[in-house]
Amino acid sequence: MWLNELKREGRALVREEKFEKGQERPEMDFGLQLDDREGKQAVISVVEQLGETCKKILILFYYENLPMKDIVGATNFENEQVVRNKKYKCLKQLEQLLEANPTLKETLKNLLHG
Repeated sequence: MWLNELKREGRALVREEKFEKGQERPEMDFGLQLDDREGKQAVISVVEQLGETCKKILILFYYENLPMKDIVGATNFENEQVVRNKKYKCLKQLEQLLEANPTLKETLKNLLHG
């Protein structure tokens, strides 16, 4: 019985160590934090240019991961298809804004892939 208890404790310690390692996050270099913050601020400024409706739809869909059904209720659109169409138009508008600003486009690409 004592050996079984030791085995259980050993397995528990291994699980705990794995959990602890999974929780560790490397400290970011201050310069990287600053670049990241500036990049995010640039993205926010572009989203602000889209207007309140587009901003709300894109944030609800991409940031809050809400399904279209919930977005319909939050935005007063008629149905899911109308929201899908509006989201598509908002993404096209965002694409045009990024094409007009290649520096911002590169910043956004780096944030997404970085």
